[in-house]
Amino acid sequence: MESECAKLKAELRCAKRRRSVIRRRRTYVLALRQRWISECQSMEWRSLRLGERHDMFRAMIDHRISSFERLLALNSLDDCFHIWHCGPYATINSFRLGRLSSAQVLWSEVNAALGTVLHLLAVLNTKQSKFQLIPLGSYSRIQARDQKTSYSLFMDDSFSLLPKRNFTHALLALIASLEELKQLIKPKDPAMCQLYSLPKHQLQDRAFYMGDDNVWSKVMKFVLVDLKWAVAFEARHGATYAF
Repeated sequence: MESECAKLKAELRCAKRRRSVIRRRRTYVLALRQRWISECQSMEWRSLRLGERHDMFRAMIDHRISSFERLLALNSLDDCFHIWHCGPYATINSFRLGRLSSAQVLWSEVNAALGTVLHLLAVLNTKQSKFQLIPLGSYSRIQARDQKTSYSLFMDDSFSLLPKRNFTHALLALIASLEELKQLIKPKDPAMCQLYSLPKHQLQDRAFYMGDDNVWSKVMKFVLVDLKWAVAFEARHGATYAF
């Protein structure tokens, strides 16, 4: 009987030890489980944050790409030097270029238009061989490189023969500079120079050299048409060709 009791007590102590080990292991497993749950929740949270950041950067990239494509589609020269028409006149940046007897325009507006034309021509062709273009707004000038002769590309209503002649020579120099630009464009895109050309019979007309407003105003309309095609060429080819 005593041996049986001793045996049962030994088994009880062994069972208690096993139960203690099982409890410790259970506590360890529960701690591991809780740690695993916490890490899973943390990783899930980080994954959500990364997903949000990815979506945000994706949206930013799409916006930048869209903005870049819109910029590529823009013609900055056409925005800065908008050539259009108003009644019988061709216009550049809303300045009418010409002085027809049927619709008079102040010289201040004409001078501003001519200054803008010269500025555009200087931007399109930075390496003029015959003339130095000096765009100074309403008081722009053109200087011959070989003779160092300067022509005033502006006028006023005061009566004087020499300023009128100087103005006419400035118009001729402007036209010559445009023709030089067209010769540079023609080998690269012949279609750009075959659609319009300056009326040579009007350039050779005595009335043009005498400063007849109706004649040179019509010639300037063709100048703006040619410049509009030059702007279209620049928009098509961009910086591919450096003049």
